[in-house]
Amino acid sequence: MKKYYIHQNDRQEGPFSLEQLRGKHLSGDSPIWYDGLPEWTTVRNIAEVNELIPLAPPPFKHKPLSSFWRFLRFAAIVVLLSLGIMAINSTVNTSNSNDSTSNNYSASINPQKKSASIDAEKKSISIDTDKKKPMTVEETEKADPLRFISASAQYRKTIFGNKYVLSMKIENSATVTKYKDLVVKIEYLSETNSVVTKEERRFDESFPPHSTKNYEFKINKPSESAKLKVSVIQARAN
Repeated sequence: MKKYYIHQNDRQEGPFSLEQLRGKHLSGDSPIWYDGLPEWTTVRNIAEVNELIPLAPPPFKHKPLSSFWRFLRFAAIVVLLSLGIMAINSTVNTSNSNDSTSNNYSASINPQKKSASIDAEKKSISIDTDKKKPMTVEETEKADPLRFISASAQYRKTIFGNKYVLSMKIENSATVTKYKDLVVKIEYLSETNSVVTKEERRFDESFPPHSTKNYEFKINKPSESAKLKVSVIQARAN
């Protein structure tokens, strides 16, 4: 069964089954990927996913106005435009007479205000330019490794005395990023979930994207321990 990954709200989500994608509010332009595709594509290019997108109703068409009402609306627009032009001409004439007496005064008194206004505009442009751009899939995976690398484990008793073997699985669910320098914390818990003891194991090897690696270790399980909990507490993008 295919497992799909999508990219929404500047972050990668998944894996999802086809049924789980129904509630993800996808559109035809939504980015999507599954194992087997050479690169990301859009939902409209994946037939089985594209069928999940509900069809939009056709655009509503207004009944056209009769010729009388069209003429009446046109006449009203012409009248309003004429009144507006008259008002603008009156305002311009008044403003020109006032500006002719105040230009010299403004030029000599307000240079500092004009300079401050220019500086404020430059700062506004700089702030708009520096707005954070959406992160790519690779940038997201490198920024938050612990979101994509995980570990699980269980232990079993061997046939030779009171010895135990810990079986651990480490999985990298990232799309394009591999990780290394992993540190896994192992906690031995009692029946009441109290921590009896804990330890850390380091893995210096590389973990490619979409990969799973299995390990086995001999351990000294505390007698009070009834279960264990493992978690990746450190990883670095390679």
